[in-house]
Amino acid sequence: MRDVETNDPRRRDEPGDRDFVCAECGRSPSRHEDAEDSWRAYSDGVGELHVFCPECAEREFGRIGPLQESGQ
Repeated sequence: MRDVETNDPRRRDEPGDRDFVCAECGRSPSRHEDAEDSWRAYSDGVGELHVFCPECAEREFGRIGPLQESGQ
């Protein structure tokens, strides 16, 4: 996630100032997480995307397998 004003990937927003929250538990990514790599988004089948924190995503949809991680 890049800082919008400076386009600097190292600068993070404060917790609570994120663009998204987990659809299951409502938590926002902390500034110490790399949300682009660990958070997951799923479509509901009617065009809406729902974002899940790593813990809720694994509980709801299972662990990501090796083929899913590599994008194959």
